[in-house]
Amino acid sequence: EARPALLRAAASLAKDGRPCLLAGDTDGSVDRLNADIAGAKIRGFTPRVIHGRFGGGILLAAGKLPGLLRDGLILLTERELFGRRKRPLASLPRRRTAVRAAVGRALDFGELADGDALVHATQGVCLFRGIKAHEHNGRTEDFIGLEFATKSMLHLPLRESHLLTRYIGIGRIHPKLSKLGGGGWEKSRKAAEKATVDLAAQLLAMQAERSTKPGISHPKDAENAWMGEFERSFPHRETPDQARAITEVKADMERAAPMDRLVSGDVGFGKTEVALRAAFKCVLGGRQVAILAPTTVLAQQHFESFKERLARWPVSVELLSGYRTAKQKADVRARAAAGTVDIVVGTHALLSDGTSFGRLGLVIIDEEHRFGVRHKERLKQLRSEVDVLAMSATPIPRTLYLALVGARDLSVIETPPRERLPIRTVVRSYDEKLVRDAVKAELARGGQVFYLHNRVETIRAVAERLAALLPKARIIVGHGQMGAGELEETMSAFVAGEYDVLVCTTIIETGLDIPNCNTLIIEGADRFGLAQLYQLRGRVGRSIARLTPTSSSTATPRSSARHIGACPLSGNITSSVPASVSPCATSSCAARATSSARPRAATWPPWALIYIASCYAAAWPSCVATRERLANAAK
Repeated sequence: EARPALLRAAASLAKDGRPCLLAGDTDGSVDRLNADIAGAKIRGFTPRVIHGRFGGGILLAAGKLPGLLRDGLILLTERELFGRRKRPLASLPRRRTAVRAAVGRALDFGELADGDALVHATQGVCLFRGIKAHEHNGRTEDFIGLEFATKSMLHLPLRESHLLTRYIGIGRIHPKLSKLGGGGWEKSRKAAEKATVDLAAQLLAMQAERSTKPGISHPKDAENAWMGEFERSFPHRETPDQARAITEVKADMERAAPMDRLVSGDVGFGKTEVALRAAFKCVLGGRQVAILAPTTVLAQQHFESFKERLARWPVSVELLSGYRTAKQKADVRARAAAGTVDIVVGTHALLSDGTSFGRLGLVIIDEEHRFGVRHKERLKQLRSEVDVLAMSATPIPRTLYLALVGARDLSVIETPPRERLPIRTVVRSYDEKLVRDAVKAELARGGQVFYLHNRVETIRAVAERLAALLPKARIIVGHGQMGAGELEETMSAFVAGEYDVLVCTTIIETGLDIPNCNTLIIEGADRFGLAQLYQLRGRVGRSIARLTPTSSSTATPRSSARHIGACPLSGNITSSVPASVSPCATSSCAARATSSARPRAATWPPWALIYIASCYAAAWPSCVATRERLANAAK
């Protein structure tokens, strides 16, 4: 009622010939005002409705101003018409948005070293050359030195540091520097934006095709007796969550629609068995299976696991990774294209243009979070109706979002197997005595140790230091920059028990399963992300079968699996262990604190320990909060 009354008042004022304008902030407001004028039905009142944003209305009498406004003016805005009290755009602080963005993107220059690659928002890729003070407009100001191509230098005021971000690329080689003032960076940026849009369009088209075309309907279990025999050959008892995930995957495969399911579960909770049964079901239906793994070590492990489980049945399994020669790879690709090999386990070699399948029916992506979007969609493009099964303990936000909104199906495995040991994590400053005691305790019961040092340049020196610290331990080194044959021999020898300690990089992060290795030491753990530490944590505590002392002379019962990592907080993070366990009071193994509360036993207490140590002496403020969150999550 107020708005028609206001319009009638404006019509009364406009009778003296003054022009009347009604301003709306948005197109919707303009349409609404036109409808209100038509509904008011005021005779002789034809105001002009415009799209404009004003702070308030104006009532100007005739003759007050010369020129265009000599006839006066009636201006009504949203403030009068709709009761909205908005500040005009012109009065907003001009740098408000820029300042907020600058805070969000601010670099920590304390972490930058001379020569680190950066990206300038408008000039492109450059190198950081320190911060120096210069005279500017009669005052001293700090400037960031940036080196571009041809040794061109740009001195950027520190107040404009929000224009800089870290360069994130693949590999360790410095990127090609941009030419200062040239147009190459702008062309590259636009090409990248176009490629992103093109990729999004391809993904959308492929998903639309998959949703409209019928998929592969695999035969039901009752139609082939081998499926029941294969399931009964599983040497363990399925957990309830694992059994439910297997049932859901089978139901998806039996439907005439492409499967797109994510199986999420903690490391060591049995996701591989879900993949094994899905692969066997697919092979029984006369289709091929492609299994994608992020590393050669994990691909080799899957290859051996699948061959061992499927040895009793006429199923051919092949490996396509860096562990194979060029001739072997060519042979596997030819057989895959001809459809004469049933299961192919591989790394990124599966995604190359030269790899094809004659009758692909199922794609299994292990450690799904380690692959990019283009990689994961590549195998779908081979056959749009193919079933896809992804597995991850730490799915990336995009994958998790698609699962939660229903764009893809989700199975969660939350129940640990009976053989899975609880893992206890101890965060300590680096101490050689702690390392020596923990390794000796593990070796005394016939176990093995992972020692993670994620620097290839110094890993040999670390192995020599451990050899001096533990003269009786058999130590071997393994990392991703070794030759394929050398790394394969190293891992095979360690799995066979020929060595006691594996000094390694993060090659053990993805899905590696060595049940006899139940102590993990991480040096410099504060340099890792939470997802990495979570994956590494799952390398221990995988089996209780060998957790017995090698002789009765061993003094103190020790935890069945340990993880030592590096962080500057003295104390421990306890996961799935009694609350009475106290933090480490000395540099010796924390199990000493627990042994006094338990009688001596012929076997070790059934939990795993993870020790975290650091070369940094300064306090880590977030450690206490992190410890509390992890402890609460474990409960």
